[in-house]
Amino acid sequence: MFNVLFDTGALHKFYISSDLVEKQREDWSKFIVHHNAIACLADQTTRIETNEASRGQLTLVVDDGQTEKKRM
Repeated sequence: MFNVLFDTGALHKFYISSDLVEKQREDWSKFIVHHNAIACLADQTTRIETNEASRGQLTLVVDDGQTEKKRM
């Protein structure tokens, strides 16, 4: 389980920290695929290039212990 900042402003994709991916790369290796993309940040000027994507299931746990699963 990880504590993460969840950015609900991303319209079509979820973005995760490259540091987290590097720490989990061995365990997540079967979920990481080659995928070239460019993310445009909120300032509409800064662009971040990536060459990987990860597929998986995100489970959100809220303060009352309830969970909600989202496909990524």
